[in-house]
Amino acid sequence: MKSTQDHPALSPTVSRIVDVIEQRIRNGSYAVGEWLPTERALAEEFEVSRMLIRSAIKELERQELISCTSHRRPTVMQRRLPVVRHVSAVSRNVAMWVCPAPSWPATAMTMRGVQQVLTDNWRLVVGSPTGDTKQQRIDSELRFLRQIQRDRDVDGLIIEYLGGQLNLPILEELRESDLKIVFIGHEPPAGFPAHHVGVDNRRSTERAVSQLLKMGHTTIGYVSNFDEVSTVANRLAGYQKALKHAGHECYPDLIARDPGPPGDNDMEGCEKLVEQLMCRSSPPTGIVTVNDVVAFRVLHALKLRGLRTPEDVSLIGFDGIERWSQGERFLTTSEQPFQEMGTVAAELLFEAIEHDGDHPPRHILLDAPLRVYSSIRPVTNG
Repeated sequence: MKSTQDHPALSPTVSRIVDVIEQRIRNGSYAVGEWLPTERALAEEFEVSRMLIRSAIKELERQELISCTSHRRPTVMQRRLPVVRHVSAVSRNVAMWVCPAPSWPATAMTMRGVQQVLTDNWRLVVGSPTGDTKQQRIDSELRFLRQIQRDRDVDGLIIEYLGGQLNLPILEELRESDLKIVFIGHEPPAGFPAHHVGVDNRRSTERAVSQLLKMGHTTIGYVSNFDEVSTVANRLAGYQKALKHAGHECYPDLIARDPGPPGDNDMEGCEKLVEQLMCRSSPPTGIVTVNDVVAFRVLHALKLRGLRTPEDVSLIGFDGIERWSQGERFLTTSEQPFQEMGTVAAELLFEAIEHDGDHPPRHILLDAPLRVYSSIRPVTNG
């Protein structure tokens, strides 16, 4: 790839256009081998002149993301991963804090995405929560961050953050020590601007609720959990937005919170909340959950009550964990692109390490498409 010193600095407008088109190439919206939209279409979309679009196309060609030939629209090339140019032959380290554990399939896919970006002289140092309670897990995150702070060979950190405001002081200390940080999944805590890669949780959950509405469900429950992280709040907001947009009331007693497994709460908690939902005068015919693990807990509780899915209650999760099982997929879910998230997070981190300067934080949200399987069905009379 050509040096960035071979061309003049891009204007903010052109840089914005390049970033958007590059992201579309990353997530497959512009597939390898396909033509880009016409200059006219791009100029209308971005509300700029065609001259600025041509400047953006030149930059994308320079980055070897597209191929340009005479009298033809540019075509998308296979995306090349960034090369870290400034490092010596001495091995350096990238730290990564993952939840719930490296063995969890979704976490393993995220780590694989990060490792695709690492060159031979970079190593990945991984930590994950220990303990049964929420406080124990947050304390283990603090210990890991303290270890990173003492390790002079760690140049960057990718973190699936748990600590909220509790671990904010150590994050501030790490930033003051010039450690580059990228948040993955969960957003940075309030007051801590930083790079972030995740999925559009609000839009994805809104899409799931809208799917049930289209199938005739008018009373839809939502089961969240007690995690105080951005993903949980944003998914609940997506549920509420979809109902309000469709003209439906967001009744508080249709929103329940799964207390979680032993260590935080008792095992009967999910059964109690399902009983609470189904004993309403108008019980939900569909339930959307904050993640697939909660969805399967709800499914089990419904079965204990003699209710069938989807015949009696349709059910939607979030994550797409059944893709790693050997059996036929059942649960309709918003499928997170975990490997792509890891790759993009690592690319953001290396970009920050390479440039070693103050750049505005970038927030990249990938799509979590709804995968429809047999856990939902249209409402039938009688």
